[in-house]
Amino acid sequence: MNQVVDLAFSLQSTKPLPADHGYVLYGALSGGLPRVHRDNGIGIHPVRGQQIGERKLALNDRSRLVIRAPAESIPGLLPLAGKRLVINESSLRIGVPQVWSL
Repeated sequence: MNQVVDLAFSLQSTKPLPADHGYVLYGALSGGLPRVHRDNGIGIHPVRGQQIGERKLALNDRSRLVIRAPAESIPGLLPLAGKRLVINESSLRIGVPQVWSL
């Protein structure tokens, strides 16, 4: 059985994210790192933050980009660290991940 991990990347943003950001986030990640789209067994959790009205989500210190993947995928996902993603009018800066074994 393959070990599965969560990679939790810290995030910084210039503006709030749309509350319904899942598909746009997936598209931005796939564009910057095609293996996210290509590889089976990779899941992307919704980014958590504080609802601020008008279907917007403000990031806070605990907001993370969490990717669930087989442990052997870690080296291929690490290049996300330091990348900048554009999600609608927000610019997300991805930090260094923490790895949590499940």
